[in-house]
Amino acid sequence: ISNAGSGYQSEFTSAKPNQIRDEVNTNILGMYNVVLPMAKRMKSKQSGLIVIVSSLMGRLASPTWSTYGATKAAQLNFSKSLRSELQKFGVNVSVLMPPLVQTDMTKDIVKHSLALTCTMQKLTSSLTNGIVEDKHIILANLESHLILWAYRIWPSLIDFIIKLVSPI
Repeated sequence: ISNAGSGYQSEFTSAKPNQIRDEVNTNILGMYNVVLPMAKRMKSKQSGLIVIVSSLMGRLASPTWSTYGATKAAQLNFSKSLRSELQKFGVNVSVLMPPLVQTDMTKDIVKHSLALTCTMQKLTSSLTNGIVEDKHIILANLESHLILWAYRIWPSLIDFIIKLVSPI
């Protein structure tokens, strides 16, 4: 499981270059550094499973999270390519796309936000079920499925709602 993640909340025009570099280095290069040796080994053994932990924000744009969202979208597209490359060698690739997970680290964000959230228990249950069902994209809860479905049908409405609940 590749679970590297870093994110800074700020308007892009106010972001510090070192924070942008940190997000890109952690979320993209960190993922490569974890996945590459695993992929090589699994390919040679002709079996395995790689899980990349991304974010629902890889599919939904949110103000003040532009670099984070971009890196998470990159993880999603990377996982699609890697899955295509490695399937013929018996290696599966899945991407877990949780919303904001309720943890001690996020409790202040969750308390003052209308953001879509899930519990760690629900996340691990969804991950387990997604692996058993050999899903490429694993979403954490029904709300995540619904918001992505609604985004496909009426993206401007979902963008409007996201802006309403965002902190800027």
